[in-house]
Amino acid sequence: MAKIPASGLPALDLQPGELHIATRPTVVTTILGSCVSLTLFHPSSRTGAICHGVMPRRDKGRERLSPPFPEVEDCFRFVDCAIRHMIGFFDRQGLGRSALTAKLFGGGDMFATSAGQISIGRQNVAVALQEVKDHALRLAASDVGGLTGRKIVFLTHTGQVFLKRLGQTDPNMIANLKFDAVPGWRGP
Repeated sequence: MAKIPASGLPALDLQPGELHIATRPTVVTTILGSCVSLTLFHPSSRTGAICHGVMPRRDKGRERLSPPFPEVEDCFRFVDCAIRHMIGFFDRQGLGRSALTAKLFGGGDMFATSAGQISIGRQNVAVALQEVKDHALRLAASDVGGLTGRKIVFLTHTGQVFLKRLGQTDPNMIANLKFDAVPGWRGP
């Protein structure tokens, strides 16, 4: 993976089932297998959000939960809850959804499944894409599926995402990056 230049910015390692919303510049790193991360970025406010969803849906009986999910301690482990929470934050701040840029990563087929079963990675991707569609978000980039994990680095103040597919050595595995937007960055 090409190095991100030393920035002096706060850094955060996002763990499975966590979510981070930043109104100040932060470098967020996470590693994904069958899990998915959706990033949301609002350019004029320079606000970014990222989740690390482990399982597709959190259902309460047959009724789907709505934000802010106060009774669900582990809500962010679930793709649908985490995405709705992030969208709810932007809505409460008066930051229009039409300005949000969404990017989706992960959902690899990391575990064997029985014939006819849909892998957890594919289920996570399907739920994330449905949430993006249901909330009329613009999906600007995605790198999902496959048989390898991913490491992503999200710059919350620019919306940029660096991506490396784990287990591969191709130096061109960086997705959706404008090299001139990071001071001192010369590219791979």
